Amino acid sequence: MRAWGDEARPPHLAAPPEIEAWEREAARLRADVDKFAELALEAPAEARGVFFTKVGERQKELTALEARLRTAKTVPAAMDLEVRRLETEARRRLEELRESIGRNPIEARRFIQELFPNGLTASPLPTPGERRMRLIGVSAPGRLFGIELGNSASPAGSHSCCFPRSTSPPLERLAA
Repeated sequence: MRAWGDEARPPHLAAPPEIEAWEREAARLRADVDKFAELALEAPAEARGVFFTKVGERQKELTALEARLRTAKTVPAAMDLEVRRLETEARRRLEELRESIGRNPIEARRFIQELFPNGLTASPLPTPGERRMRLIGVSAPGRLFGIELGNSASPAGSHSCCFPRSTSPPLERLAA
């Protein structure tokens, strides 16, 4: 598994390109609010309402834009944190799987055969300095957990559902 490190962030974690334009627009709206507030103070009493209306309109736009900016800046950081947490968890689980396979290779082989009933196809990957393989196969995880997935009819139409099976391979022996 590859860590993002100092490489370019993946597109779903990058801030939207509109942020710079939104910040320019927010600066313009702030300047408008200040300008109309000053004009309102200098205007005759009967004309001040127009300027205060303009201040209110610009302030409303500015509030909405600032909320959009906060979201656009916060969401990528939160997603980045979650991706890193998931990556750490995946690495930990892969290590646990390696240990389990090492402790009981016969049961591990049975587990893989049950998970991929039609087998796996392996092909070498050209990677410098390390030996890596690409594994391709169709998985049937429902068989491992005693369920089969299928379609059924319902008043709302057809949908996928789970049907319990009476037999399933003992997964706990793999971890033993």
